Amino acid sequence: MTTKQRLLIAVILKSGNTAPALTDLAVMTGSSRQNVKKMALILEKQGLVELAKDAQDARILRVWLTEACMVYFAGRSRKEEKFMAALFNDFDGELTGGLFRGLAGLNRIIILMEAGSPADEKE
Repeated sequence: MTTKQRLLIAVILKSGNTAPALTDLAVMTGSSRQNVKKMALILEKQGLVELAKDAQDARILRVWLTEACMVYFAGRSRKEEKFMAALFNDFDGELTGGLFRGLAGLNRIIILMEAGSPADEKE
């Protein structure tokens, strides 16, 4: 499973909607609708999500997580906890805080750069 596929599953979980629309998922992930649909179709073949047209509006394609998806991630939970513990084993509070502040700073800069005016792009 790719990182983007994991992100898509996480977004579905955190969306507050058990079956978000494909278009809404595209907006939430910052990807095109076409790319999200491609990922969702791959995940559907793996049995991790289901896609179906909306009951009220057939133009809307909804995506929801399957029971198999929940079982898959429940089974990986302990393994991933061990990985994270090993990854940050030598980090003390000061180092972890510095890493967090550094990444938060980079995130702010990226947001500002993405919000830059079109005039900035012409230079």
